[in-house]
Amino acid sequence: MAASGEETLEGQLGQEATCPLCLDFFEQPMFLSCGHNLCRDCLAQLGPEPSCPQCRVKVEPGSACPNRALANVVRLVKRRRLSEGAQEESSGQRLCQEHGQPLQSFCSREKSLLCPGCLEGHQGHALLSLPEAAQEFKVGVGHPWARLSKRGEVGNPNCVGVIPLPPSSSAPQELLAAEKQVVCVALESLQELLRERQPVWLSWLAEQEEKMEAERAVPLAKLSGEASRLQQLMA
Repeated sequence: MAASGEETLEGQLGQEATCPLCLDFFEQPMFLSCGHNLCRDCLAQLGPEPSCPQCRVKVEPGSACPNRALANVVRLVKRRRLSEGAQEESSGQRLCQEHGQPLQSFCSREKSLLCPGCLEGHQGHALLSLPEAAQEFKVGVGHPWARLSKRGEVGNPNCVGVIPLPPSSSAPQELLAAEKQVVCVALESLQELLRERQPVWLSWLAEQEEKMEAERAVPLAKLSGEASRLQQLMA
């Protein structure tokens, strides 16, 4: 999974699943004509003449429609986070509170456990894999976890009382499979959204085409009338 300070796809989906007004997961998301979304209840709270809180564009009455594709993304993100919590609790593997990724390495300088997303902030530090860190502690002190026995001694929220066992060799494959599932569901949801909006867009294009034809017909009719008048004068 990519680190280097970039947001993971899961993090981006988490942002997309968050209502900009209540800052919580969307509940019955409504698609606005400006392209943004709001919870149904949040939209109702804006009054009889609401404006989008993100772009300030006025929301035309009755123009908002349920965004079922986004609702599917919200359900996926919720299910994913519940699954991660259950996996963490059952396996004992701890996740980074900031990035939500497994803690896989140890910074000897700051005495903290790191996930791939933390690595950029520890450039130049001496980093160890979890097995290497465990071996170093076994050699350096009598008890392998003596230096990490109390959270307050290190002052880092990512530090824990016991260094978890190194992830199994199947962990990267499992994470990749989960990431693939997120991508597939997100693409399916976007395709569904495009299918839902296609009639609206085609209708708008048809209206524009009719308007252009009508505007073009006016000068043609005028020219035709002028030609007829000239023919009458010449006759």
